Amino acid sequence: RYTLPDGIVLRSMSGEHEWTQDVIALTSDDSARAGYSLDGGTSQTILSEEIDLLSPTTGKLNWVLGGSWLYRDVPWNSASYNTFPPYSEATPETVIGSIPLWQRQAGVFGQVNWQFTNTLQFQLGVRGNWANNPGIGYLTIQIPGIPPLYVSNVSTFKGDALTGKVGLNWTPIAGQYFYAFAARGYKPGTINPGISATPGSPSGSPDSKPEYLNDYEIGWKGRLAGGRILTQLGGYWDDYQNMQQNIFYP
Repeated sequence: RYTLPDGIVLRSMSGEHEWTQDVIALTSDDSARAGYSLDGGTSQTILSEEIDLLSPTTGKLNWVLGGSWLYRDVPWNSASYNTFPPYSEATPETVIGSIPLWQRQAGVFGQVNWQFTNTLQFQLGVRGNWANNPGIGYLTIQIPGIPPLYVSNVSTFKGDALTGKVGLNWTPIAGQYFYAFAARGYKPGTINPGISATPGSPSGSPDSKPEYLNDYEIGWKGRLAGGRILTQLGGYWDDYQNMQQNIFYP
């Protein structure tokens, strides 16, 4: 964080996050000498950077300009064995392979706050979003009696979107704050693995669509009884388009 001679603040925020996940699942039926086992794992790296310019806040007009970047490396290795009928220990169903994924996202943004009267403030923010999420690798599904099946992760999702927020804040007296705003959010889509004809060839499955959210909110935040009581009352309406959900199949 560095303050320029004219009062504008230059701020940089960097992040690094690394974590490892190992998944081991076992299901068995001793009487049938059958079971299912899964051994998978990932060791992820997330790097991020944001650089901002912030104007002084002493006047009626202040602003923020900035840009951000994110990189995420998501390797995934998996091996599973199924010996439940109609399979057996001698002829199991197996799913083995590696399906790495990368996420690369960037954005530029700006916001203006205008105190156009002593009690009313107007806010306007705009953000440009870009995503490039490639994947490689495949899983091999071996079912006894038929040729191998391949689940391909070879694809790339690319997308961009413009999002923003417009709002009005009203402070009629000190300690009483009313607000209303409308905002649009965005979550990038991602690749969708699917069956491919040969190992490592593109699956042809359509990518999952980007998620969009239109959010409308109105509310009041106040201080009562000389500041000893803090109150907050609000309402919102969310309109999702192509909502993304994680589904786990045990």
